[in-house]
Amino acid sequence: GASATEAYNMWGLDAALVVKSPGIPLYGKVGVHQSKVNGKASVTIGGTQYAASASQSGSGWLVGLGLASKDQKYSIGLTHYGNVGGIDSADVTFLLLGVRF
Repeated sequence: GASATEAYNMWGLDAALVVKSPGIPLYGKVGVHQSKVNGKASVTIGGTQYAASASQSGSGWLVGLGLASKDQKYSIGLTHYGNVGGIDSADVTFLLLGVRF
């Protein structure tokens, strides 16, 4: 038989302009990021294993929305990162749950 596995990880830095409205706990953000995606794959065919790895770095865009409590202690947000690792078809969305202390 044959089998295959693959795994990916990423890291990055971002910068964003955050827009808040006085009296409304909603905020929005737009910005850019620099990120790197690392991937590893393994294929086994007839008892022989073949392995490959690759990485891709590059910049992309981000956009997000969030909601903060009136005292700004708690927040929830959603941020979408486009072109992760500079790859046109690689997008990631993160959910943020935050507590300030």
